Amino acid sequence: MKKLFLPGVFLLVMLPLAAQTLMTWNVRILSDNSRDDHELDVIASLLQRTDFAALQEVRDSRVLDRLMTRLDGWDYVISLPVGRGVKEFYAFLYRTDMFTLLGAPYTFRDDEDLFIREPFVAHFRSGSFDFTIVTMHSIYGDSKEDRRLEATRLDDVIRFVDWQNGDEDDVILTGDFNLPGEDRAWEMSPYVCLIPSDIKTTISDASSYDNIWIGPATIELSREVEVYPFDELLYGNDDKTASREVSDHRPVLVRFRNNLPDDDGEGRWDYPEAYVPSAVLAP
Repeated sequence: MKKLFLPGVFLLVMLPLAAQTLMTWNVRILSDNSRDDHELDVIASLLQRTDFAALQEVRDSRVLDRLMTRLDGWDYVISLPVGRGVKEFYAFLYRTDMFTLLGAPYTFRDDEDLFIREPFVAHFRSGSFDFTIVTMHSIYGDSKEDRRLEATRLDDVIRFVDWQNGDEDDVILTGDFNLPGEDRAWEMSPYVCLIPSDIKTTISDASSYDNIWIGPATIELSREVEVYPFDELLYGNDDKTASREVSDHRPVLVRFRNNLPDDDGEGRWDYPEAYVPSAVLAP
């Protein structure tokens, strides 16, 4: 696993299993019909490396229920279906002894159909760390310009979520953006991405599409990040088998602390009045 350090930016490491971590992961076409028990065993073992996971490309809740039987002490919240054609879901999976869901999750309102799959928003608390997490699976489209157009709009999403939150300033953006974090399209300042473009998050080692964006208020998240190369460690670089059984994307993890003093005000966890709650909790 390559290690790289840029002063003041990030440290790419293999995080210890005991570390408190948050993950984002595009688990390719994660559906009940497409995954046998062995494949779910592998996926669950990778999820056990973290305490909280934002998942993209979920296709139904049944596969999450099957995962829960392999993840003792976990729960999840799932979005309503999103997408113009093929419908996908987002899901947040979390250890219930570490995280509490706050308020009602919701999907970002997109009356003008600006996003192929609208971002999904939820609020959580872990220890003294309360935060809002947004996850997104961006368009791939016919060209990079299609992807760039969506990227230019994500700062508006973050501004809305931050405004909606009241005095709570910890907003984390995660997902598969189909663009590297250093692409010219991003207009996220003062937010920064944690995965630089030369670190590849797809098992082909061709792309750096998956990322985590944080603002200056979120001091609880460190710059210690991991892109876990399961394709190399478990499948010996057999990309075809790794993609079929697990995913063509690697999980991205960041370390966090939940024992720091709360450094911002009281959050507002109700969903926007004009919205319909977009998630159902697992029974």
